[in-house]
Amino acid sequence: MSLLFRNGDMATIARDIKALPSTKSLIDYMQGESRYVLWNFKPLANPRTGTIEFRGGRHLRGPNRTISWITFVVVFVMLTLEEDLLHDERATYKAVKNGKRSEVQKFWDRFLSYAERLGVRDDLPDEFKMMSEKESWSREVQRRAPGPTRAQRVTIH
Repeated sequence: MSLLFRNGDMATIARDIKALPSTKSLIDYMQGESRYVLWNFKPLANPRTGTIEFRGGRHLRGPNRTISWITFVVVFVMLTLEEDLLHDERATYKAVKNGKRSEVQKFWDRFLSYAERLGVRDDLPDEFKMMSEKESWSREVQRRAPGPTRAQRVTIH
């Protein structure tokens, strides 16, 4: 994965991605040869699928964590499209090592608010660090989200 991807803000990342000359360049930018990422861009190169695979980490096991991971991906894509985060020069969320609380919390609060609008808030933990493989899920989180919510159907254009 590119060091620019790890250290850039959303506008920098968007410019970098738009400047890539090919699908192979995009795949290399997003993951290189690493299989230890939570996505797999390699199927984009296959004309029969043209997809991106989202993977759960090794600790995203069980129904609650699986639902939270799927919810996270859907909410992230919807929020990015609605707020046009890839083109917005004001989108200043920085990728920071070990989750610098001020920046990540600001984004997580907006993220949870958007999830509430979509009707899937209860499928996400209160703390962003709970989405990390490193954190253990408490019984409280497991009780709060016993199963998937009945979200409204959303269409991505």
